[in-house]
This record gives sequence, structure tokens and C-alpha cells, in this order.
Amino acid sequence: MADYIMTAQVMLRVKNTKDDYEAWEFGENFLTFGLESLAMSTDDEDDHFEIAGIKILNMEQDYV
Repeated sequence: MADYIMTAQVMLRVKNTKDDYEAWEFGENFLTFGLESLAMSTDDEDDHFEIAGIKILNMEQDYV
């Protein structure tokens, strides 16, 4: 058995926040705790995923 690191880019739209500080907090919480909760498994036979690291590169306002 072998382990691999896969690098991916995710663009997360954080909606309906009062300012950029709140947006950053919501985004950071999702990227750390939200994705981690999706990757965790209590079944040792199905434990194939683990978040190896999160690196937030930037944030800009989206004028949709």
C-alpha cells in the first residue's frame, strides 16, 4: 500500500457576509473543519482520505 499527495485548487465563494474579516473566517473554517469532516472516516477499511494541509492564497471581493 502507498500514500500519495494530490494538489488541487479550490475556489470557494463565501456569500452574505458583513465584511472581509467575516468572509475570511467563514472561508477558513470551511476549508479546515468542513473539508476535514468530509475526509474523515470511522471505518478503518474505508479510511482513504486525509487533508494534508490548507494554504489560503488570496481573497478578493466577487461582484456577481
